[in-house]
Amino acid sequence: MTKSSFSSKTDYAGVAHELQRLQPTLFGAGAPGMPNGIGRQVVRTIVVRGAQEAAAAAKESDDAKLLDGRGRPNALPDAVILLIMAAFTSVVKARAVVVSAAMLQPIAIGIIISAGYGALLHEGRKRRGRFVCSLNFICSLMKQRGWRNVKPCGDARKLPSNWATLQWLMVLRLAYFVLVHTIPHDLVINADHTGIMFTLSKGKMWITAEMAKSKDKSVNNQGEKRQFTVLTTTSAAGKMLPHQVVVQGSTVAALPKFGKFSMSVTGRNTKAESKITVCFLLTAAVLAIANIASFCCTYNHWSDNITSKAYIQDIAVPYFKETITAMRAANPGSCKPFGEQICILIVDAWWGWYHIAPWIKQKYPWIRLVFVPAKCTPVAQPMDAGVIAKLKGIVRRMYNTWVISLVTAQLKIKAAENVNVPADVPTCKTNLFKWLSAAVDELNKDRAGILHCWDAPKLLRAWEGTVQAEAARRAEELFPNLSDGDFLPADFKEDEEAGFMGLPFIQPEGDDEWVDNVPWEEVPEEVPEEVPEEAAL
Repeated sequence: MTKSSFSSKTDYAGVAHELQRLQPTLFGAGAPGMPNGIGRQVVRTIVVRGAQEAAAAAKESDDAKLLDGRGRPNALPDAVILLIMAAFTSVVKARAVVVSAAMLQPIAIGIIISAGYGALLHEGRKRRGRFVCSLNFICSLMKQRGWRNVKPCGDARKLPSNWATLQWLMVLRLAYFVLVHTIPHDLVINADHTGIMFTLSKGKMWITAEMAKSKDKSVNNQGEKRQFTVLTTTSAAGKMLPHQVVVQGSTVAALPKFGKFSMSVTGRNTKAESKITVCFLLTAAVLAIANIASFCCTYNHWSDNITSKAYIQDIAVPYFKETITAMRAANPGSCKPFGEQICILIVDAWWGWYHIAPWIKQKYPWIRLVFVPAKCTPVAQPMDAGVIAKLKGIVRRMYNTWVISLVTAQLKIKAAENVNVPADVPTCKTNLFKWLSAAVDELNKDRAGILHCWDAPKLLRAWEGTVQAEAARRAEELFPNLSDGDFLPADFKEDEEAGFMGLPFIQPEGDDEWVDNVPWEEVPEEVPEEVPEEAAL
């Protein structure tokens, strides 16, 4: 298919007939997205749209030889666009999972690379070329063909009117502990739960024009739990700790087969006493998931009081012990010995933490809990101030890179309409465990970024002398029952919204994020004159 095939005097019906005859797989009856084959109107729409956008781009450009067609479909040959839509149709019609635009974007990138047009990605990576494989481009392709999507979901939590006052009181409570017990930054940590979706979905999906016309929105296994919980942690010194993962199940069979597991903690959920929770440890280190230290199985993949005990025993305490040992080896006066040095764990006022507070006080009396004020988690703890968003962004990038490599490998042995992206729970769970572990190493290279998340809720001010002086003056106000060894504020109450699992990990941080997903070492820098014949078949 050459450029001369589409002139202003094109016989659209003739071109449609010729396309069906020459390429029945792509354009004939029954082709992906074309039950009756490509028609005159589709050909005309492509040509007219391309001419209009090329003219508009040329008008805006000082150099008519370099059309600034940012994200415009006509920058790609039409045969490549049809290959992309064939692959999209294959994935959507599989009905394996809710399909978002972010999930389809790496598939398009993989096809562009396989078709030999990866150089267009090079040109568009700085948004100066003829083409940008943005989410807008992906959505425009589907909208132009009558595809539909449903409404998204978001974070509906509301802050209390006095949230700034509550936030500052929390800073003062931390400052009081830091002052009285001389606690270094390394021994103050914040842990928070978040949900990780098995696939890139957020409550909306794309469906083909045919599915929309028949009002068919069905998805296989839609009722099953399509996410799990991750409890992730950072220190006030800017270090990421290992994760705890919580999946739905009751035995090790619910966990990926990375090695042998031994039981760590088990018990009954205090809010659902008929349900047993079991937490495990790997008996030997596994490099692929070296940064996951606790594996728990619950009846609904949510954390509870038992998973919280496992976190304290298997993640927090070992971290404090290792850190204190290292600090005292470098400087014996930097802190007290392990078991004597007071350490801080900042958590939200969620029932699972509150229910094990007496257990922590009895077994680990050197750990102090600092609770985030009710309904203030979005503004008062570092994990919600950006750490979790960074974590999910890394996982999203790793997913996209995996899909691009998967699609390019499949296109070497099969047609675009047979492209498949696995969405089964075992595959997704295994991949996500690996990516979450790798994300810890990446984030530990961004100490400044993590410290910024601690600075946003003003928690780092707890080490300032003036703030500590204020905390000392207001100690009785901050801890009304201090003489009884009770460090809960007078107005403490359980936060019913503390169980919010967070937004799915597919929220793009910007329209240029796709650039970080492309394996550039595999992408050629020259654009071919035409689509390679094998790519069009």
